[in-house]
Amino acid sequence: MDMTLPIALAKGKIIDTVRAYDTTIITAETSAGKTTQVPQYLLESFDYVIVTQPRRMIARAVAARVAEEMGVELGGVVGYQTALDRKIGPDTRLAYVTDGLELMYEFFGNKPRPNSVLVIDEVHEWNLNVEALVALARSDMKNGRGFEKLVIMSATLETEMLVAFFENAEVIPVKGRRYPITELGGKRRVYETTAQLLKQRHNVLVFMPGKAEINGCIRWLKENDVEAEIFPLHAEMTRKDQDLCFKLYDKPKCIVATNVAQTSVTIPGITAVVDSGLERTPNMVDGVEGLYLRPISLTDREQRKGRAGREKPGVYVDCCPVETKQRPMFSQPAVVTSELDTMVLRMLMAGINPEEAGFVHKPTQEQFDAAYDVLVTLGCLSEDHQLTDAGVHIARLPVDARMGRMLDYAFKNQAAPGRAITLAAVLVNGGITNQRGRGWEQFAPEMPTCASDALTEVAAFEAASGLPERDLERFGIDRMSFLYADETRKRLEELFFERLKAPTLASQPWKVLADAFCAGYADRLYKKSLVGAEYKDSKGRVRELSQHSKAKGLPWVIGKPWNIQTRSDHGPKTRRLITLATPTTPEELVKICPHLQGQIEKLAKGFKA
Repeated sequence: MDMTLPIALAKGKIIDTVRAYDTTIITAETSAGKTTQVPQYLLESFDYVIVTQPRRMIARAVAARVAEEMGVELGGVVGYQTALDRKIGPDTRLAYVTDGLELMYEFFGNKPRPNSVLVIDEVHEWNLNVEALVALARSDMKNGRGFEKLVIMSATLETEMLVAFFENAEVIPVKGRRYPITELGGKRRVYETTAQLLKQRHNVLVFMPGKAEINGCIRWLKENDVEAEIFPLHAEMTRKDQDLCFKLYDKPKCIVATNVAQTSVTIPGITAVVDSGLERTPNMVDGVEGLYLRPISLTDREQRKGRAGREKPGVYVDCCPVETKQRPMFSQPAVVTSELDTMVLRMLMAGINPEEAGFVHKPTQEQFDAAYDVLVTLGCLSEDHQLTDAGVHIARLPVDARMGRMLDYAFKNQAAPGRAITLAAVLVNGGITNQRGRGWEQFAPEMPTCASDALTEVAAFEAASGLPERDLERFGIDRMSFLYADETRKRLEELFFERLKAPTLASQPWKVLADAFCAGYADRLYKKSLVGAEYKDSKGRVRELSQHSKAKGLPWVIGKPWNIQTRSDHGPKTRRLITLATPTTPEELVKICPHLQGQIEKLAKGFKA
């Protein structure tokens, strides 16, 4: 333990309060030490402590830090586990896990855990898993299931709302951060400010909205010969690439990150934070999920600011183009802006009525209805919303419902199991090609027999697997996306090991794989407009294929609709895309999904109207 951290002053009170109350709510400023220290305090009084984190990188990094602090080997008393990775053993008493993994346990392994504590960290993010976890934990404790005690932690929480939500809760506010932070005011630009701080020998953490902006910032710094070790940091990176950010170097270090670096994890050496003040947040528009550019909330601003003063006095520069007084206090909860089909499926599998689950932020009835419609389309629910055999199987897979449907279809129809798993792995981050060229095609062992963008990504993966890492970008493969997909694929192979033994009996394995993709997106059918290159859905809403799509010009496609908002001098612009487009027809879709014959026929008539 580190008794110099501000949280140490509250150690006794934290232990006594957790013993006395069912639920304890701890608010502590960033860098106070709550994530690493509170679980260690609880080990003195409880047999097991499980700490949830919103991201696998954080779960792994914090577990390693705590194990080092306690002087134990990672995987012994202290361990971590995510859906695709684990270092945990029979002696583990303190485990850092992703909130999605703990949610799966709450759904399917819900037994009493005596003398144990569940710590839900970074609750302020209110992602789907946290929302469901908080609701289920409250229900379980009322009914004598699950954990004996619940601790909720964050630097920024709506405590009054949570106190009202829980019947037996106590709040412990912890004041003070370890080191002071100086804010630099005035209108400042991200790139130039970063370069200036690096020249002053600061180690700088830069927050950008997404991968494209990260790459743009890194490119500018390198083109302007800024002397520094510069690395990206986002969720779609391998552990090897992420680990480069946590080392110290002779030159100043610059980490250009998304909000993955906003909470819990300490990046060694950082003395300055340059904040774009922007993020890409998911939202639903006309039933389609997309990423929209938004100014961050004031609570997220505090989280980012707190990254600067963790090891020594720091500097924070807010470069947000939107004035502070015009920004929201809290971020919009994901449960009211996201698709709910996977969460609804798992709740139904666990015997929970999602509409009566008691969420802190309750979704609308329209969201629930949309989730039921998707699950009926996927064959997970019957028309009267009863679980099917396929739904029971898909609910237990560590992937979302659409991807589970794809894998289930491919395995049952005896497509190449390895390729089906590759398809799932490359779809996790939307593909691996960088759209700057198709030089990789000459190295592909086999190309798809149909003009499918989804299957083209599988062929690209197979080609990239035989190329030296240094040549990937040159031949049109996004290096980091490929390495992340490769890491994901290996984890999925471990989970589906028995499936990999099955022979490929389908006479047209590429066609079966394309059909599997269509089964996962059967409700996303588009028809080419008579004039121009646009595609429309049955309601007449217009979308476009990507510039390099192989499906361009085909009369019917199925694909993943995706909205992405960009910003320019002329204001925000939203592109309405069809990604991973794969050719089909209404007649073929009925063969793939016979349970949808009536719906598909009605849908096809809608296009003609």
